[in-house]
Amino acid sequence: MRPFRVMVAALVAMFAWVGVASAVVDADMRPHHFKKRGVHWDAGAQPGEPGSRPASGRQAKIKVLGHHDPGGPSGDVFLHKRNGYLGSWGLFTETGEFCPALGVRVYDLSKPRRPEHISTFADGDSDPRLANSWTEKVQVRKVRSKSFRGDLAAVSFQDCAPGGFVGIGLYDVTDPSEPELLSLRESGIFGVHELWLQSRGRKAYVYEAAIFHEVIAALEGEDPAEVNPELRIVDVSDPRNPVQIGDWSAWRDMGVSPLDGQGSFPFNLVHSIVVFGKVAYVSYWDFGTVMLDVRDPSNPVFLGRTSFESFQEGNAHSAWTARGGKILIQTDEDFDPVPGADQDPPLPGLETAWGYGHIYDISDKANPVELATLKLPSTHQFPPPGPGDFTIHDPKVRGNKLYTSWYTEGVVIWNIANPASPKMIGQFIPPEKGEDPLGVFFPGEEFVEIWGVDIGRGFAVASDMNTGLWVFKVR
Repeated sequence: MRPFRVMVAALVAMFAWVGVASAVVDADMRPHHFKKRGVHWDAGAQPGEPGSRPASGRQAKIKVLGHHDPGGPSGDVFLHKRNGYLGSWGLFTETGEFCPALGVRVYDLSKPRRPEHISTFADGDSDPRLANSWTEKVQVRKVRSKSFRGDLAAVSFQDCAPGGFVGIGLYDVTDPSEPELLSLRESGIFGVHELWLQSRGRKAYVYEAAIFHEVIAALEGEDPAEVNPELRIVDVSDPRNPVQIGDWSAWRDMGVSPLDGQGSFPFNLVHSIVVFGKVAYVSYWDFGTVMLDVRDPSNPVFLGRTSFESFQEGNAHSAWTARGGKILIQTDEDFDPVPGADQDPPLPGLETAWGYGHIYDISDKANPVELATLKLPSTHQFPPPGPGDFTIHDPKVRGNKLYTSWYTEGVVIWNIANPASPKMIGQFIPPEKGEDPLGVFFPGEEFVEIWGVDIGRGFAVASDMNTGLWVFKVR
C-alpha cells in the first residue's frame, strides 16, 4: 500500500478541511495547497450575494462565561462531569513542520467563568512515541467492567510526520489531573480519524473510523474480503488489552466500491460514528449516514441509510439523533463551494454551496425521509464573505435545541421542536478572532474557526482551532 502514501496522506491530513479538485493528486503538492484551492478567497475578492436567512424563532440569550487559549491548533471538545477535554490538530508533511503534537488538554470547569487547565495527556512532550501524531478526538465515559472501574478516555491518533503513531489510546482519567496511559492500539494506515466510546453494562466498546484504509485497498485492487474495514469495533472492557471484535464494510458487505462516490471528492469512506442505544450511525461520506444494529457488536446488521441527490456534493460528515432515535441530524462538510470549474472532467451539475445540514425522519430506518435542510446566508455565497470556512461541521442536541458547530459561522443554535421546520434561535461567535497557529491558512488574517461544541449542565463549550476553549451560556 506504500505507493499511495504521499497521495492519500495529503488528503487524509487535510480531511477535516479540504474539498479537492480531483482524486488524482500531484504527489509533490503540499497539503495546504488543497485547502487554498478549495476556499476560493482572497482579500481583493468582492463577496457574492448572500442567500436568504433561515426561519427564526424566539431568540436565545447567549453569554460568554469563560475562555482559555492553551495554544493550538485545537481539535474537538468533550465534556464529562465538570471537566472539558480539548483535542488538538496537526497537518501531515514529510518534514513534520506542522506537527505540534499537543495532545489532549484537560480543564476544570467547576467554575465556568474561570476555566483551569489542570493536565495534558496523549502529547509528544509526555510520551515521545506520540511526538509525530495529532489527537483531534477524545471521549470519556464512566466504565464499570470486570477489569476497570472509573472514567475511561479514548483518544484518536493520526500521523502528522513520518513515523507517527496511528490508532487509539486508552487512558484512566478517574483523576483528570493525573491521567494514566493504559494502552495504545495501532489501527489504520493513517490512523483513526474519529471514534465513539460506548459504555454498555459491564462492557465498553470503541467504534473506530480508520479512514481511507479501504480507499487505498481499492486503489491497489485488493480483495475486499481480505481488507480490515474502516469501521472497526473494539472491546475495551479491559482497556489494557483492547481487542477488535467486529467490523462492517459497504464494500465487502454490500458490494459498494469505496471509489464510487460523487462530487469533487468521490469516495465512500467511514468518517465518523455515533452510537445511541443499540444503533450505530456511521457517517459514510458519499454513501450517506449508514444505520447499523449493533446489539451484537461482533455482528453489525444493516438497517438503512440516507442518500444524496445528483446535484449535491455528498460528504456525510457527522450525525446526531433526537426524539429517541426517530429524528436524524446529518451534517455534510464541504470546503469547496464551486467545484465544477476545477474538475477534470468538469462537474457543472453540482450546486454552488458550502456544506450544510439535513434533518430526517428515521422512524422507519429502512426508509429515511428528509424533512428539512439547515442553511445560512453564506451557504450558497460565492466568493465567500471573508477569510475562513463557511461549512457546517458537527451537531449536538439537548431537548429541542440543536447546536451546530459551523467553523467561521461559530455555533448556530436551532429550535427543532418541529423538525420539519427548524428555527434559528441564536449564534455564538467568539468575541476574539485569531490567526491560524500553524501560519498555513489565510496567513496574516484573523478569523473564527469553531471545530466542536458540547453541551453541559448550565453551560456549553466550543473549541476554536485558532483561539482555544470557549465557555458560554444559552438561555
